[in-house]
Amino acid sequence: LMRLQQLVEKVNSAYNNYEFHVFYHAVHNFCVLDMSSFYLDILKDRLYTSKAESVERRAAQTVMYKIIRTLVRLIAPVISHTAEEIWKYLPEDRNYPESVFLSAWPEVEKKYLNEQLNVDWELIRQVRKDVAKALEIARQNKIIGHSLDASVKLYGDEKISAFLRRYAGDLANIFIVSKVELGAGPAVEGSVRAEEVEGLQIYVEQAKGVKCPRCWIYSEEIRPEQEGADICPRCSAVLAEQ
Repeated sequence: LMRLQQLVEKVNSAYNNYEFHVFYHAVHNFCVLDMSSFYLDILKDRLYTSKAESVERRAAQTVMYKIIRTLVRLIAPVISHTAEEIWKYLPEDRNYPESVFLSAWPEVEKKYLNEQLNVDWELIRQVRKDVAKALEIARQNKIIGHSLDASVKLYGDEKISAFLRRYAGDLANIFIVSKVELGAGPAVEGSVRAEEVEGLQIYVEQAKGVKCPRCWIYSEEIRPEQEGADICPRCSAVLAEQ
């Protein structure tokens, strides 16, 4: 939502200054870099495997709904027919009129702007790029196939390690791997030195345990030989509540 507000700000400025090339590149980059290759890529696990009414899944749907409602209005002056067609397929909302061209123009919602959050996630994206490169090397070396086959260990200096500890619980989802650990001491042999983030080294190995057939994440708690234990605990909990 913060990136969306930054897009609104940039697009409004571009329209006001007749800089249509800026509008084009801003919207294109948001759709390709922020959404497709980052946010939606990470979000797939939550959307596909979480309980339908869970807070995590509904929160993700809410964000996507806000994004498409805003994005379609931003493109309407330029891609008019497409914008109107998209609008007709959106879930009905009494707060919005029947046509995109009758709706209010998007304005920046400053409550979503947070400079520290912006700085933090720029660094996370850099770490993710380095992890992706290490995963590709591991794939070429036949250590893993899919990224979820991997367990990743991160070795960093005091500064980057302290930062990563703050987001430790989210890193596996962000990197789309089965497990992430923060290593202590010097990096083990075979680690890859990061290019984007100074002081960081990444070690990739085959994840331990058994691959869950539902979410594809490896778990050491899966026991195929035991009835009811052939999927991971997270998926078991979701199915038990349905």
